[in-house]
Amino acid sequence: MAKIIKLLIGVLIGFGVILFLQSSNRPSLEPPNPFSQTKSNDQPVLYNLGVKFGDWDKANNKAGDFLFSQKILNSSQFLMVQNKILVEFGTRVYGHNQQAKLLPEMTYILPAGTKVMAPIEGLVKLDKIDWSGDYAVHITRPGSNWLVSLEHVIKPVVENGDRVKAGQVVAQVSTADLADTNFGFVELAVWKGGQSQEDIIKICPFAALADDLKPKYVKLIRSLAKDWEKFAGKDIYNQNSWALPGCVYNQLTEAEAVSGIKK
Repeated sequence: MAKIIKLLIGVLIGFGVILFLQSSNRPSLEPPNPFSQTKSNDQPVLYNLGVKFGDWDKANNKAGDFLFSQKILNSSQFLMVQNKILVEFGTRVYGHNQQAKLLPEMTYILPAGTKVMAPIEGLVKLDKIDWSGDYAVHITRPGSNWLVSLEHVIKPVVENGDRVKAGQVVAQVSTADLADTNFGFVELAVWKGGQSQEDIIKICPFAALADDLKPKYVKLIRSLAKDWEKFAGKDIYNQNSWALPGCVYNQLTEAEAVSGIKK
């Protein structure tokens, strides 16, 4: 009898081991968690550039979310960005204190009410920008020191800790500090935090796009610049100076941006 019991125990143990091995090799039925394999230095991959780009429709003067308008060309408030409808990452601009700086974001001039969408999936940190009274939506992944930021937005529809998907609407472009509130603006930044301005790295948003989207956005960004010049009837962009589409430089430190000097 004891031999029979031992034999049964051995069979049951063997059967359990087989089930364990089978279950460990079986593919999980749960969807993969996009946050589970994040490493602190993993650069984010963008699936859009925050707003819609598109071909110029001369019937309504729209190119995606962008509106070709003489008001942008004739308004003194947009002289700071050289009357550009897309202001390239790394463009030399002059702030409210007339101090030169290198723009460490890609900036868009858009009709008021334009919706802004998340370029990546991640968790939201919502900040109030004191000097302008609008908001910044920062999106990050747990364990990462990289952020994707949509700076100068209003009417946010997300809160701290919300999880968003790429393409999800998070806010509207800001009209803060603009005399003509028919238009707004938003800045897209892709950056890695640090202990000092020299450690903070901001990269060209185009460089962070998913590889399969880059050919599409090469055409869209270059066409937007050319078509805006055609509409304006003058040269505005120097695409030959671009390191990447929509970017004068590949990356900037915060120190370089603030000083206005690229080392």
